[in-house]
This record gives sequence, C-alpha cells and structure tokens, in this order.
Amino acid sequence: MTDHFTASLGFVLRHECAYAEGHDGDLAFVVTEDVPGDSGGLTKWGIDAADHPGVDIAGLTLDQASEIYRAGEWTECKCDLLPAGVDTAIFDAAVNQGVKRSVKMLQQALFQRGLPIATDGELGPITLALALKEASIDRRGLLTEMLAQRRQWYGRIVSGNPPDAKFLNGWLNRVNDLQAFLQQGGMLA
Repeated sequence: MTDHFTASLGFVLRHECAYAEGHDGDLAFVVTEDVPGDSGGLTKWGIDAADHPGVDIAGLTLDQASEIYRAGEWTECKCDLLPAGVDTAIFDAAVNQGVKRSVKMLQQALFQRGLPIATDGELGPITLALALKEASIDRRGLLTEMLAQRRQWYGRIVSGNPPDAKFLNGWLNRVNDLQAFLQQGGMLA
C-alpha cells in the first residue's frame, strides 16, 4: 500500500510544512519553524524536537521525515491494513493529535454508528475488524463520522484551554481540507 502512504503523506505535508517566503507549497523550500504556544519546539516537515529528541530537525530531509512518519504514525495506526480513506483520515489525525487520540476517534465513530466497541485508543483486532467491516458497508458514513469526531475534539480542546482558540481555525480548515481530499479521491463520494 505504498501508494496510499505516499498520497496520505502528501496530504499531511500540505498542513505540516512551513516554506521559505515566496515558495509556498514547494517541498524544495521547506524550512524549520518554532511557533509560539506550540510545545513541539523546533519543527520541520511536521517533525518536532520535543517528540524526536535524537533527530537533527534543522538538517532533516524529506526522505528522513517520510521514514519517521512511516515507522511512527502510519505503522502504529496499522494504516496498511485499513481501506483507502480510512487510512488517510486516521494517519492525518495521528500526526496532528497523536496515535491514541486518533484511534479513539475511529472507535468513537464506530460506536456512534451503532457498533459495540470500547474507546480505549488501542487499535487491536476488534477495532480493526469493525473498521474493515463498516468501511465495506458504508465507507462514506464512517469517514463522515470520523471527521465529525475530530471537529468535536478540537472544540473540546478549546473549551478546556481557551488560549488554544488561536489554533482552532487552522485545525478546522485542515479537517475541511481532508474532507475535500477524500471527496476528490472518491473515498467520500
């Protein structure tokens, strides 16, 4: 499923990269950033110093970042086993919200669709089987619910920590862009 990873990573990088002035969207001009209020610290390609203390963030290449994402969020969320669209949705959520939170989002979406599942944040055989079954029955409905769960989570973040409201529009724009990406790919048609 390398093509799924490549496409999903392409989506993620559209939202995780900072670019040199005048080169927006050009991966040849990705620069480091250190956003005030973001606890990750120095970041490049969406890879931050706080979560990757042994990585030379300033010298990080696209290939290195790609391998970090593949070995990390992609593998931890078992994206190679998930259907198209579900893989991208959970991968993007894992990059932005963490693996456990993204799995809980999937589990909550399955629960909201009437399936008996614990929302423990562990992507075990039951969660995987239910996600595969539900996606084969109604992938659009599952993805729609996953996106709704993600929007609700961002609202809860801001309710619990009002200073994070400065990030809300960006978070919601990312979910809206993910929805459009899934629609364009025929996964949410």
